[in-house]
Amino acid sequence: MKKNLLLRLCLIMSAILALSSCIHDEVYSSSDPSSTEYTNKTLWKQDEKYIKNVLDVYSENENDIRKGSGVPLWDYATTVESFDESFLMVPVVEDNKVVSVLQVPRKGDKVHFYYTNFAAQISFFQGLVFAKHKKVITRESSVSAKSISCTTQSFAIWYPADESNPDPESGEGSWGTRTIVVCRELLEDCAGIVDEFGQCPGGGGGDPPGFPYPGGGNNDPEEEETPCEKVNETINDADFKNKFDELNTTSNFNLDHEVGYLEQNGQFLPAASTSCGNSLEAKVTTSQCITGIMHTHTAKQCNGYYSGRVPSWGDIMVFLHLPVVQAKNCLGSSKEAYHVTITSGGSYMIKYNNDNPPTNTNYNFEAGEVWYENALQKLENTNQSTQQNIENLFMEFIDTYANIDGLEVYKMEGNTAKKLAYNSTTKTTSLLPCP
Repeated sequence: MKKNLLLRLCLIMSAILALSSCIHDEVYSSSDPSSTEYTNKTLWKQDEKYIKNVLDVYSENENDIRKGSGVPLWDYATTVESFDESFLMVPVVEDNKVVSVLQVPRKGDKVHFYYTNFAAQISFFQGLVFAKHKKVITRESSVSAKSISCTTQSFAIWYPADESNPDPESGEGSWGTRTIVVCRELLEDCAGIVDEFGQCPGGGGGDPPGFPYPGGGNNDPEEEETPCEKVNETINDADFKNKFDELNTTSNFNLDHEVGYLEQNGQFLPAASTSCGNSLEAKVTTSQCITGIMHTHTAKQCNGYYSGRVPSWGDIMVFLHLPVVQAKNCLGSSKEAYHVTITSGGSYMIKYNNDNPPTNTNYNFEAGEVWYENALQKLENTNQSTQQNIENLFMEFIDTYANIDGLEVYKMEGNTAKKLAYNSTTKTTSLLPCP
Protein backbone atom coordinates (compact mmCIF):
# COMPACT_ATOMS: atom_id res chain seq x y z
CA MET A 1 0.00 0.00 0.00
CA LYS A 2 1.33 3.41 -0.96
CA LYS A 3 -0.79 5.80 1.04
CA ASN A 4 2.25 6.72 3.06
CA LEU A 5 3.34 8.54 -0.09
CA LEU A 6 1.28 11.51 1.04
CA LEU A 7 3.12 11.53 4.37
CA ARG A 8 6.46 11.51 2.62
CA LEU A 9 5.37 14.51 0.60
CA CYS A 10 5.35 16.61 3.77
CA LEU A 11 8.11 14.99 5.82
CA ILE A 12 11.09 14.05 3.62
CA MET A 13 13.95 16.40 4.46
CA SER A 14 17.49 16.34 3.11
CA ALA A 15 20.69 18.36 3.43
CA ILE A 16 21.47 20.85 0.68
CA LEU A 17 24.46 19.77 -1.31
CA ALA A 18 27.54 21.88 -2.01
CA LEU A 19 27.62 23.29 -5.50
CA SER A 20 30.50 23.35 -7.92
CA SER A 21 31.14 26.22 -10.30
CA CYS A 22 31.07 23.91 -13.33
CA ILE A 23 27.58 22.69 -12.45
CA HIS A 24 26.49 26.26 -11.78
CA ASP A 25 27.64 27.37 -15.23
CA GLU A 26 26.03 24.41 -16.95
CA VAL A 27 22.69 24.94 -15.26
CA TYR A 28 22.33 28.59 -16.11
CA SER A 29 23.81 28.46 -19.57
CA SER A 30 21.41 25.70 -20.69
CA SER A 31 18.27 26.93 -18.95
CA ASP A 32 17.73 30.47 -20.15
CA PRO A 33 14.02 31.04 -19.48
CA SER A 34 13.77 33.20 -22.58
CA SER A 35 15.00 30.33 -24.75
CA THR A 36 12.64 27.83 -26.35
CA GLU A 37 15.40 25.25 -26.65
CA TYR A 38 14.90 22.29 -24.36
CA THR A 39 17.23 19.43 -23.46
CA ASN A 40 16.15 16.77 -21.01
CA LYS A 41 18.74 16.69 -18.19
CA THR A 42 16.71 14.66 -15.71
CA LEU A 43 17.27 10.97 -15.02
CA TRP A 44 14.05 9.81 -16.67
CA LYS A 45 12.15 10.00 -19.93
CA GLN A 46 9.79 12.96 -20.00
CA ASP A 47 6.73 14.10 -21.92
CA GLU A 48 8.86 16.43 -24.01
CA LYS A 49 5.95 17.59 -26.17
CA TYR A 50 4.13 18.88 -23.11
CA ILE A 51 7.25 20.47 -21.62
CA LYS A 52 8.05 22.33 -24.85
CA ASN A 53 4.46 23.50 -25.30
CA VAL A 54 4.28 24.74 -21.71
CA LEU A 55 7.65 26.48 -22.13
CA ASP A 56 6.22 28.32 -25.15
CA VAL A 57 3.16 29.38 -23.13
CA TYR A 58 5.37 30.56 -20.26
CA SER A 59 7.70 32.50 -22.58
CA GLU A 60 4.77 34.33 -24.16
CA ASN A 61 3.07 35.13 -20.83
CA GLU A 62 5.97 35.36 -18.36
CA ASN A 63 4.95 38.78 -17.02
CA ASP A 64 1.53 37.43 -16.07
CA ILE A 65 2.73 34.08 -14.74
CA ARG A 66 5.95 34.82 -12.89
CA LYS A 67 5.61 35.34 -9.16
CA GLY A 68 8.62 36.14 -6.99
CA SER A 69 12.25 35.75 -7.92
CA GLY A 70 14.14 32.84 -9.39
CA VAL A 71 14.62 31.25 -12.79
CA PRO A 72 12.71 28.14 -13.92
CA LEU A 73 15.18 25.51 -15.16
CA TRP A 74 13.17 23.86 -17.92
CA ASP A 75 15.87 21.30 -18.74
CA TYR A 76 15.13 19.76 -15.32
CA ALA A 77 11.35 19.73 -15.71
CA THR A 78 9.72 16.40 -14.97
CA THR A 79 6.33 15.08 -15.96
CA VAL A 80 6.65 12.35 -13.29
CA GLU A 81 5.80 9.38 -15.51
CA SER A 82 2.92 11.25 -17.11
CA PHE A 83 2.87 11.21 -20.93
CA ASP A 84 -0.61 12.51 -21.71
CA GLU A 85 0.21 16.22 -21.80
CA SER A 86 -1.37 16.68 -18.40
CA PHE A 87 1.22 17.71 -15.79
CA LEU A 88 4.78 18.88 -15.16
CA MET A 89 6.98 20.27 -12.41
CA VAL A 90 10.00 22.53 -12.95
CA PRO A 91 12.46 23.81 -10.31
CA VAL A 92 12.86 27.55 -9.81
CA VAL A 93 16.42 28.51 -8.82
CA GLU A 94 17.93 31.64 -7.29
CA ASP A 95 21.52 32.00 -6.02
CA ASN A 96 22.35 28.32 -6.58
CA LYS A 97 19.34 27.19 -4.59
CA VAL A 98 15.93 25.80 -5.54
CA VAL A 99 13.51 28.27 -3.98
CA SER A 100 10.20 26.93 -5.30
CA VAL A 101 8.68 24.50 -7.78
CA LEU A 102 6.47 25.57 -10.66
CA GLN A 103 3.72 23.02 -11.29
CA VAL A 104 1.68 23.10 -14.48
CA PRO A 105 -1.41 20.89 -14.79
CA ARG A 106 -3.58 20.94 -17.90
CA LYS A 107 -7.34 21.04 -17.51
CA GLY A 108 -9.00 20.57 -20.86
CA ASP A 109 -7.62 23.11 -23.30
CA LYS A 110 -6.05 25.35 -20.64
CA VAL A 111 -2.87 25.12 -18.58
CA HIS A 112 -2.48 26.61 -15.09
CA PHE A 113 0.71 27.68 -13.35
CA TYR A 114 1.17 27.16 -9.59
CA TYR A 115 4.19 28.00 -7.46
CA THR A 116 4.60 25.55 -4.57
CA ASN A 117 7.10 25.37 -1.73
CA PHE A 118 6.86 21.81 -0.41
CA ALA A 119 10.11 21.04 1.40
CA ALA A 120 10.30 17.55 -0.12
CA GLN A 121 9.92 18.86 -3.66
CA ILE A 122 12.55 21.54 -3.16
CA SER A 123 14.95 19.00 -1.66
CA PHE A 124 14.31 16.61 -4.56
CA PHE A 125 15.12 19.18 -7.22
CA GLN A 126 18.05 20.58 -5.28
CA GLY A 127 19.73 17.21 -5.55
CA LEU A 128 18.56 16.55 -9.11
CA VAL A 129 19.98 19.82 -10.38
CA PHE A 130 23.18 20.21 -8.40
CA ALA A 131 24.42 16.80 -7.17
CA LYS A 132 27.57 15.50 -8.89
CA HIS A 133 26.86 11.79 -8.51
CA LYS A 134 23.31 10.48 -8.73
CA LYS A 135 21.51 7.39 -9.94
CA VAL A 136 17.92 6.24 -10.43
CA ILE A 137 16.50 3.78 -7.92
CA THR A 138 13.28 1.78 -8.04
CA ARG A 139 10.28 3.96 -8.69
CA GLU A 140 6.95 3.27 -7.06
CA SER A 141 3.64 4.23 -8.61
CA SER A 142 0.13 3.74 -7.39
CA VAL A 143 -3.37 5.07 -7.20
CA SER A 144 -4.05 5.27 -3.51
CA ALA A 145 -7.37 5.00 -1.73
CA LYS A 146 -9.94 7.68 -2.29
CA SER A 147 -8.91 8.24 -5.93
CA ILE A 148 -5.84 10.33 -5.25
CA SER A 149 -3.52 9.52 -8.14
CA CYS A 150 -0.01 9.43 -6.69
CA THR A 151 3.26 8.76 -8.46
CA THR A 152 6.68 8.52 -6.84
CA GLN A 153 10.11 9.05 -8.39
CA SER A 154 13.29 8.39 -6.46
CA PHE A 155 16.98 8.72 -7.06
CA ALA A 156 20.08 8.38 -4.92
CA ILE A 157 22.83 10.93 -4.23
CA TRP A 158 26.37 9.93 -3.28
CA TYR A 159 27.61 11.34 0.04
CA PRO A 160 31.40 10.77 0.15
CA ALA A 161 33.05 9.98 3.46
CA ASP A 162 36.18 11.81 2.28
CA GLU A 163 35.87 14.89 0.09
CA SER A 164 39.35 14.24 -1.27
CA ASN A 165 37.99 11.09 -2.92
CA PRO A 166 34.33 11.82 -3.76
CA ASP A 167 34.04 9.24 -6.56
CA PRO A 168 31.60 6.45 -5.60
CA GLU A 169 33.60 4.04 -7.76
CA SER A 170 36.72 4.36 -5.60
CA GLY A 171 35.96 6.31 -2.43
CA GLU A 172 33.99 5.42 0.67
CA GLY A 173 30.61 6.93 1.41
CA SER A 174 26.89 6.20 1.25
CA TRP A 175 23.94 6.74 -1.04
CA GLY A 176 21.08 8.91 0.22
CA THR A 177 17.61 8.82 -1.29
CA ARG A 178 15.65 11.77 -2.63
CA THR A 179 12.00 11.15 -3.41
CA ILE A 180 9.26 13.17 -5.00
CA VAL A 181 5.57 12.34 -4.76
CA VAL A 182 2.94 13.80 -7.02
CA CYS A 183 -0.74 13.64 -6.11
CA ARG A 184 -2.10 15.86 -8.81
CA GLU A 185 -5.48 16.51 -7.21
CA LEU A 186 -3.73 18.59 -4.57
CA LEU A 187 -3.76 21.41 -7.12
CA GLU A 188 -7.35 21.36 -8.31
CA ASP A 189 -8.65 24.40 -6.49
CA CYS A 190 -5.55 26.43 -5.76
CA ALA A 191 -3.55 29.10 -7.51
CA GLY A 192 -0.44 30.62 -6.02
CA ILE A 193 1.90 29.46 -3.27
CA VAL A 194 0.97 26.19 -1.57
CA ASP A 195 2.45 25.51 1.86
CA GLU A 196 3.65 22.16 3.21
CA PHE A 197 0.20 21.37 4.55
CA GLY A 198 -1.43 21.72 1.15
CA GLN A 199 -3.07 25.03 2.03
CA CYS A 200 -3.15 27.86 -0.46
CA PRO A 201 -3.47 31.50 0.63
CA GLY A 202 -4.36 32.52 -2.92
CA GLY A 203 -2.90 34.68 -5.65
CA GLY A 204 -0.44 33.65 -8.32
CA GLY A 205 -0.27 33.39 -12.07
CA GLY A 206 -2.53 31.15 -14.05
CA ASP A 207 -5.75 31.71 -12.13
CA PRO A 208 -8.78 30.30 -13.94
CA PRO A 209 -9.49 30.45 -16.83
CA GLY A 210 -5.75 29.79 -17.28
CA PHE A 211 -3.76 30.05 -20.48
CA PRO A 212 -4.68 28.40 -23.80
CA TYR A 213 -2.72 25.22 -24.45
CA PRO A 214 -1.29 24.75 -27.96
CA GLY A 215 -3.17 21.99 -29.74
CA GLY A 216 -6.21 22.13 -27.48
CA GLY A 217 -7.19 19.48 -24.97
CA ASN A 218 -7.93 16.31 -26.87
CA ASN A 219 -6.10 14.12 -24.38
CA ASP A 220 -8.09 14.98 -21.27
CA PRO A 221 -7.18 13.08 -18.09
CA GLU A 222 -9.56 10.37 -16.95
CA GLU A 223 -12.96 11.35 -15.65
CA GLU A 224 -13.36 11.62 -11.90
CA GLU A 225 -14.46 8.50 -10.09
CA THR A 226 -18.07 8.21 -8.96
CA PRO A 227 -18.85 8.32 -5.21
CA CYS A 228 -19.47 4.54 -5.26
CA GLU A 229 -16.11 3.94 -6.88
CA LYS A 230 -14.41 6.08 -4.24
CA VAL A 231 -16.08 4.13 -1.43
CA ASN A 232 -15.22 0.74 -2.90
CA GLU A 233 -11.64 1.83 -3.54
CA THR A 234 -11.27 2.83 0.10
CA ILE A 235 -12.85 -0.40 1.36
CA ASN A 236 -10.44 -2.50 -0.70
CA ASP A 237 -7.33 -0.55 0.21
CA ALA A 238 -4.96 -2.98 1.96
CA ASP A 239 -4.07 -0.74 4.92
CA PHE A 240 -7.68 0.30 5.44
CA LYS A 241 -8.91 -3.29 5.25
CA ASN A 242 -6.34 -4.52 7.78
CA LYS A 243 -7.41 -1.89 10.32
CA PHE A 244 -11.09 -2.48 9.63
CA ASP A 245 -10.78 -6.26 10.12
CA GLU A 246 -8.88 -5.67 13.34
CA LEU A 247 -11.74 -3.57 14.73
CA ASN A 248 -14.66 -5.60 13.36
CA THR A 249 -14.72 -8.27 16.11
CA THR A 250 -17.21 -9.33 18.76
CA SER A 251 -14.63 -8.77 21.47
CA ASN A 252 -14.37 -5.10 20.52
CA PHE A 253 -18.16 -4.69 20.51
CA ASN A 254 -18.26 -6.09 24.05
CA LEU A 255 -15.79 -3.55 25.43
CA ASP A 256 -17.07 -0.79 27.70
CA HIS A 257 -15.50 1.84 25.41
CA GLU A 258 -14.99 2.58 21.73
CA VAL A 259 -11.77 1.89 19.83
CA GLY A 260 -10.64 2.97 16.39
CA TYR A 261 -8.15 4.74 14.15
CA LEU A 262 -7.70 8.21 12.74
CA GLU A 263 -6.08 8.47 9.31
CA GLN A 264 -3.53 11.28 9.28
CA ASN A 265 -1.31 11.91 6.26
CA GLY A 266 -1.82 8.33 5.09
CA GLN A 267 -1.04 6.71 8.46
CA PHE A 268 -3.51 5.13 10.88
CA LEU A 269 -3.21 6.39 14.46
CA PRO A 270 -4.77 4.29 17.24
CA ALA A 271 -7.60 5.97 19.12
CA ALA A 272 -9.90 5.00 21.98
CA SER A 273 -12.45 6.48 24.34
CA THR A 274 -12.32 6.30 28.09
CA SER A 275 -14.36 3.71 29.99
CA CYS A 276 -18.06 4.20 29.22
CA GLY A 277 -17.07 7.06 26.93
CA ASN A 278 -17.93 7.81 23.34
CA SER A 279 -15.26 10.32 22.38
CA LEU A 280 -12.13 8.99 20.69
CA GLU A 281 -8.76 10.33 21.75
CA ALA A 282 -5.53 9.99 19.77
CA LYS A 283 -2.10 11.59 19.60
CA VAL A 284 -1.93 13.68 16.43
CA THR A 285 0.56 16.21 15.13
CA THR A 286 -0.26 19.88 15.06
CA SER A 287 -0.62 19.81 11.27
CA GLN A 288 -3.68 17.58 11.71
CA CYS A 289 -4.68 16.43 8.18
CA ILE A 290 -7.15 13.97 9.69
CA THR A 291 -8.97 12.83 6.57
CA GLY A 292 -10.56 9.61 7.80
CA ILE A 293 -11.98 8.09 10.97
CA MET A 294 -13.01 4.51 11.71
CA HIS A 295 -14.23 3.31 15.10
CA THR A 296 -16.43 0.80 16.86
CA HIS A 297 -19.70 1.18 18.71
CA THR A 298 -20.22 -0.79 21.87
CA ALA A 299 -22.97 -3.41 21.97
CA LYS A 300 -23.33 -3.64 25.75
CA GLN A 301 -24.82 -1.34 28.33
CA CYS A 302 -22.38 0.75 30.32
CA ASN A 303 -23.97 2.86 33.05
CA GLY A 304 -27.13 2.92 31.00
CA TYR A 305 -25.34 3.88 27.78
CA TYR A 306 -24.40 2.00 24.62
CA SER A 307 -23.27 3.36 21.28
CA GLY A 308 -25.81 1.67 19.05
CA ARG A 309 -25.89 -0.26 15.79
CA VAL A 310 -25.64 2.64 13.34
CA PRO A 311 -23.63 5.89 13.30
CA SER A 312 -24.69 8.46 15.87
CA TRP A 313 -25.60 12.09 15.41
CA GLY A 314 -22.21 12.89 16.96
CA ASP A 315 -20.45 10.84 14.27
CA ILE A 316 -21.98 13.05 11.60
CA MET A 317 -21.07 16.22 13.46
CA VAL A 318 -17.43 15.14 13.91
CA PHE A 319 -17.23 14.06 10.28
CA LEU A 320 -18.42 17.44 8.99
CA HIS A 321 -16.17 19.46 11.30
CA LEU A 322 -12.95 17.44 11.05
CA PRO A 323 -12.29 15.06 8.09
CA VAL A 324 -14.42 17.07 5.65
CA VAL A 325 -12.52 20.28 6.42
CA GLN A 326 -9.10 18.64 6.68
CA ALA A 327 -9.50 16.68 3.43
CA LYS A 328 -10.10 19.94 1.64
CA ASN A 329 -7.01 21.52 3.20
CA CYS A 330 -4.70 18.53 2.77
CA LEU A 331 -5.98 16.57 -0.24
CA GLY A 332 -7.67 19.31 -2.23
CA SER A 333 -11.24 18.02 -1.96
CA SER A 334 -13.73 17.21 0.79
CA LYS A 335 -14.81 14.21 -1.30
CA GLU A 336 -11.76 12.36 0.01
CA ALA A 337 -13.01 12.41 3.63
CA TYR A 338 -14.70 9.43 5.26
CA HIS A 339 -16.07 8.31 8.62
CA VAL A 340 -16.63 4.60 9.32
CA THR A 341 -18.75 3.26 12.18
CA ILE A 342 -18.33 -0.46 12.92
CA THR A 343 -21.16 -2.02 14.90
CA SER A 344 -22.56 -5.43 15.80
CA GLY A 345 -25.40 -4.76 13.36
CA GLY A 346 -23.29 -3.67 10.41
CA SER A 347 -20.64 -1.21 9.30
CA TYR A 348 -21.35 2.17 7.73
CA MET A 349 -19.28 4.76 5.89
CA ILE A 350 -20.32 8.42 5.87
CA LYS A 351 -19.19 10.42 2.82
CA TYR A 352 -19.60 13.97 1.57
CA ASN A 353 -19.90 14.24 -2.20
CA ASN A 354 -18.83 17.85 -2.66
CA ASP A 355 -15.37 19.34 -3.20
CA ASN A 356 -15.73 22.06 -0.56
CA PRO A 357 -16.96 21.82 3.05
CA PRO A 358 -20.51 23.03 3.74
CA THR A 359 -20.59 26.77 4.38
CA ASN A 360 -23.13 26.33 7.18
CA THR A 361 -21.84 24.17 10.04
CA ASN A 362 -24.46 25.21 12.61
CA TYR A 363 -26.76 22.26 12.04
CA ASN A 364 -29.75 21.62 14.26
CA PHE A 365 -27.99 18.76 16.03
CA GLU A 366 -29.02 19.76 19.55
CA ALA A 367 -32.71 19.26 18.86
CA GLY A 368 -31.90 16.29 16.64
CA GLU A 369 -29.97 14.56 19.41
CA VAL A 370 -32.96 14.66 21.74
CA TRP A 371 -35.33 13.43 19.05
CA TYR A 372 -32.97 10.68 17.91
CA GLU A 373 -32.25 9.29 21.38
CA ASN A 374 -35.95 9.30 22.28
CA ALA A 375 -36.90 7.58 19.03
CA LEU A 376 -34.25 4.90 19.54
CA GLN A 377 -35.49 4.29 23.06
CA LYS A 378 -39.04 3.97 21.78
CA LEU A 379 -37.94 1.22 19.38
CA GLU A 380 -36.28 -0.61 22.26
CA ASN A 381 -39.32 -0.28 24.51
CA THR A 382 -41.67 -1.63 21.85
CA ASN A 383 -39.38 -4.49 20.76
CA GLN A 384 -39.09 -3.02 17.26
CA SER A 385 -35.37 -2.38 17.25
CA THR A 386 -34.58 -4.42 14.15
CA GLN A 387 -31.57 -3.32 12.15
CA GLN A 388 -33.87 -2.16 9.33
CA ASN A 389 -35.93 0.01 11.70
CA ILE A 390 -32.80 1.50 13.24
CA GLU A 391 -31.44 2.33 9.78
CA ASN A 392 -34.77 3.94 8.88
CA LEU A 393 -34.58 6.07 12.02
CA PHE A 394 -30.99 7.09 11.38
CA MET A 395 -31.76 8.19 7.84
CA GLU A 396 -34.84 10.07 9.03
CA PHE A 397 -32.59 11.93 11.46
CA ILE A 398 -30.25 12.90 8.60
CA ASP A 399 -33.16 13.96 6.39
CA THR A 400 -34.71 16.08 9.16
CA TYR A 401 -31.79 17.51 11.12
CA ALA A 402 -28.75 17.14 8.85
CA ASN A 403 -30.25 17.58 5.41
CA ILE A 404 -26.99 18.58 3.73
CA ASP A 405 -26.51 18.33 -0.01
CA GLY A 406 -23.85 15.70 -0.69
CA LEU A 407 -24.02 13.92 2.67
CA GLU A 408 -24.24 10.19 1.95
CA VAL A 409 -24.20 6.94 3.94
CA TYR A 410 -23.03 3.56 2.67
CA LYS A 411 -23.39 0.15 4.25
CA MET A 412 -20.23 -1.90 3.91
CA GLU A 413 -20.72 -5.51 2.90
CA GLY A 414 -17.53 -7.46 2.31
CA ASN A 415 -15.51 -5.93 -0.52
CA THR A 416 -18.25 -3.61 -1.69
CA ALA A 417 -20.82 -1.14 -0.39
CA LYS A 418 -24.44 -0.19 -0.87
CA LYS A 419 -25.80 3.32 -0.61
CA LEU A 420 -28.59 4.00 1.90
CA ALA A 421 -31.44 5.73 0.05
CA TYR A 422 -34.16 7.31 2.19
CA ASN A 423 -37.81 7.79 1.16
CA SER A 424 -39.18 10.68 3.21
CA THR A 425 -42.78 9.79 2.33
CA THR A 426 -42.70 6.21 3.57
CA LYS A 427 -39.85 6.91 6.03
CA THR A 428 -38.08 3.78 4.89
CA THR A 429 -34.56 3.08 3.72
CA SER A 430 -33.40 0.90 0.84
CA LEU A 431 -29.92 -0.23 -0.15
CA LEU A 432 -28.74 0.64 -3.64
CA PRO A 433 -25.90 -1.59 -4.88
CA CYS A 434 -22.84 0.21 -6.17
CA PRO A 435 -22.15 -0.62 -9.82
